[in-house]
Amino acid sequence: MPLAIQTGLFVSLFTALQPPTRQGPTGNIIGDWTPIPGLIDIACTAPPLRDASITATEARELEQILAKEFKHVLLSGWYPQLEQGIATGWRCLVDGNELVMLGAESDSQFTQTRVRVEFVSLGGAA
Repeated sequence: MPLAIQTGLFVSLFTALQPPTRQGPTGNIIGDWTPIPGLIDIACTAPPLRDASITATEARELEQILAKEFKHVLLSGWYPQLEQGIATGWRCLVDGNELVMLGAESDSQFTQTRVRVEFVSLGGAA
């Protein structure tokens, strides 16, 4: 991993977020997602997110288009705690974009972790 980091490819930043835990009187969730100590601003590789476009198979009269984009983010270190965090609903920030974490995989040599993330956006009317 040190040689991979020296290539200069790890130019993005990853931060794991835990969901708010406080509840209001009606059971609604109160608070913001908070960064998890030890999992803040980790150097990573992540292709830039791009705006999804409407394809010819989508109806133009739809009021909203749901676009999903899946990415693999390679972290510059070994973070096995992310595997358990996904089970408890953690999310992440990659370069300031909030993403849903779908899975994590740490290697057997204890050098790196990959995270599968999902970017979801709603587009306006065409």
